[in-house]
Amino acid sequence: MNKSLPTFIASGDNGVVNNESLNGKVTFINMWEASCAPCMAEMGALNKLYDTLSNYPDFQFISISADNAETIKRIKEKYKILFNVYHLDEEGCYQMNGGMGYPTYLITDTKGIVKYIHAGGSTDNAAIWRFIFLTDIYPAIVKELQ
Repeated sequence: MNKSLPTFIASGDNGVVNNESLNGKVTFINMWEASCAPCMAEMGALNKLYDTLSNYPDFQFISISADNAETIKRIKEKYKILFNVYHLDEEGCYQMNGGMGYPTYLITDTKGIVKYIHAGGSTDNAAIWRFIFLTDIYPAIVKELQ
């Protein structure tokens, strides 16, 4: 924590994101893959998080997967994902999340400095909502937005 992310370039239907994309906004980065049960279990809560914070001008939500474009499209349709999903190769994902696996959650400040990182998740719906909205993710984002 408290350092910049390794250099990365991820691409998706909505263009490219990279380290420069983080500047000027508090950024939530969610990293996942389709074969990860906790990653898939959290998609509904992440949609709600995106919907809750999407009107904040100083906030952005970036979702990154090492899966191929076809798999990403299938997951976006299956879970009715509202947020943009970008592809980054497996090596790039592991550099970005320190090899911690999936799901990984990162929050950067307006200078692109990592202020929060957590790896691992749950398939229990109540635990997911508690983690995202009450104890960890949402509170950490709001703290950076203040």
